[in-house]
Amino acid sequence: MSGQTQPETALQALAEKLRTDAIAIFGEGLADRDIIEWFYAALLAAPAQPAAQQHPDGEAVDRFAVAMKAKLAKSREKGRHGWQMGSAAYLSSLLYHHMYKGDPLDVANLAMMLHQNGQAIELPQEARRDQGFNKSSEVQRLRETLEFYARGDHLLLADPDAWDTCSGEAENWLHDDEGTASVEDGSLAKAALAASTGQEVKP
Repeated sequence: MSGQTQPETALQALAEKLRTDAIAIFGEGLADRDIIEWFYAALLAAPAQPAAQQHPDGEAVDRFAVAMKAKLAKSREKGRHGWQMGSAAYLSSLLYHHMYKGDPLDVANLAMMLHQNGQAIELPQEARRDQGFNKSSEVQRLRETLEFYARGDHLLLADPDAWDTCSGEAENWLHDDEGTASVEDGSLAKAALAASTGQEVKP
């Protein structure tokens, strides 16, 4: 019916059913018929209650769920099924590798499978190896930075004699004769490296 919204159409369908049921129960008597027609008219005239406004987060989840279902349907067409029987290790490995493929729908669907199976994400062996490598590389870069300062390579002073310690200040801080700048001489980096390796860094 053109010009009608879905709530109005649903309301009219409900009114029609109530009207038919009431006539079946009370019969075709004039008094009963008048009451039924009045009820039918009043029900149709009642304004439809607007649906509760959904938060944008909920709307986004609904749209994403539609896209997830479509992606799952395509996977089923390719013969992929049985995730309910997949182990946490297997599904987690798939999730990890799909992260690098860049499609958030694949990652979301695999996360859904783990969630619905009551499983937690298990970091695959290759992920733990990569994580260890990255941690090792980061530690090495930090060590090299500390060694740079411990050797005093940051002290590019045009006139070293113009820099000295100042009475009442920490001895590892050098100040210029003009009193316009200060710089740490690398003692902090030396102490950090000595505590970590037990070895002193030579300038």
